[in-house]
Amino acid sequence: SCLSMLKQDMLGLNTLTIVAEAMDLNKNITLPSTYDDERVYETINKSQLGLFQFEGAGVAETCRQIQPRNFEELTDVTALARPGAQDSGDTKHYINRKFGLESVEYDHPLLEPILEKTYGAIVYQEQAMRIVTDFAGMSAADADTIRKGIGKKIQAIFDEYYPKFIQACLDRGISQDIAETVFKKMEASASYSFNKAHAVSYTALTYITGYLKTYYPIEFYIALLNNTDNEDKRMQIYNEMKNSGYLIHNPDINISKDTIVSTNDNNVYLSFN
Repeated sequence: SCLSMLKQDMLGLNTLTIVAEAMDLNKNITLPSTYDDERVYETINKSQLGLFQFEGAGVAETCRQIQPRNFEELTDVTALARPGAQDSGDTKHYINRKFGLESVEYDHPLLEPILEKTYGAIVYQEQAMRIVTDFAGMSAADADTIRKGIGKKIQAIFDEYYPKFIQACLDRGISQDIAETVFKKMEASASYSFNKAHAVSYTALTYITGYLKTYYPIEFYIALLNNTDNEDKRMQIYNEMKNSGYLIHNPDINISKDTIVSTNDNNVYLSFN
């Protein structure tokens, strides 16, 4: 029965606090209006420390392998670093094809405009839905139902729509072998693939943290340290700061405060807390 209640999932995001604190430290900071700065991508590819969603070993390694140079590729890293994409081989294919180690092949010419930006790999749920509509010629409603059925592993939906997909392809002159091959690939990817809108929103914050690290590094590092409790990670941050030319000092009675502070000469003083 209906209880007339609304359930809301609210997730706290430490990264937003880090961005806000960096901006508080320097009132001249403005967030980027575009996501195409080459220097930011150089920063992201050099070190993933402090970058939203990119610090884990798996995604950091995927980033280093793909070496994203634009926002589209950066978004792909977010999606391809997931265990499902790694296990399916899509991540490996994407990397090999990007760097010319493997040729890009499509099971049918109609798939090229759908998959060309991801080198033939089905990375996003939206691509699976376009396969249903643009390749098989089915409706958008059918595409969404198939996406839900595959993603949530609802066998009844699969049993109903698999033959419909095959028949829709046959009606368009696509052979049964190709139709079955494409559906199986779509089925394999849809069980783990990202919603692209979700990936883009994640990646926008990744880029913003990369932007701050590039153009406002001291503010970024201090905000990062002020919001990091893990001692191992703090040591990583200290080491990266030292390698960037900053001098880390113990608390100073005349300079230090309750949070980490810096002077104008690249000296950083730890807090009393």
